[in-house]
Amino acid sequence: YGEFYIGLERNGSGLEFSATRQTGAEAVFLDWSVSSTEGLTRFYIERAIGAEGQPLSFGEIGSLEVETGKTGYRLRDQHIIPGKTYHYRLRVVSANGDIRYSAIRTVSFAADISVIAYPNPSPTGQFQLALENLEGKAADLRLFDQAGGYIWGRKVDAVSQRQELTVPSGGARLSAGVYLLKIESEGQKKTIRLVVSGN
Repeated sequence: YGEFYIGLERNGSGLEFSATRQTGAEAVFLDWSVSSTEGLTRFYIERAIGAEGQPLSFGEIGSLEVETGKTGYRLRDQHIIPGKTYHYRLRVVSANGDIRYSAIRTVSFAADISVIAYPNPSPTGQFQLALENLEGKAADLRLFDQAGGYIWGRKVDAVSQRQELTVPSGGARLSAGVYLLKIESEGQKKTIRLVVSGN
């Protein structure tokens, strides 16, 4: 990402940070907790908007003062542009001047994933698959024959908006017939019909 930070979320660190898209709204809940507030003075939320091929550039969007004895905190980011992917991190400032960062959390407001398979029909038993609007999303790909038998599968942890891959991977080729490719990503489900015309 082009950013260097010290992750607090290690064993014994006592910090948990999450970013969750609010159901039914263009907003993100930012929740965090610490095991102890001793020595801490303020929490800052920093956000970067994802742009393919570009390093993340974080800017402050809000902060909360540390309250003695209070270990759980929440902020709501409602300044969201539909279609964008947002990356969040927590900056923790201590009384002695130390500054530390949490791990980065990603929330995507991008459009539904788009899937294109080509050539389809395929004369070679292989397909090129183009997946779009995947930035910040993981996808589970599973290929079945007409009888429902499992043929091939792959998990894609996408880091860019568009990703291309070969189906099936590893040099394998499908025999002539009809296949169903099922794609699942963050509750979205798509099924693509693939046809192999011959080898």
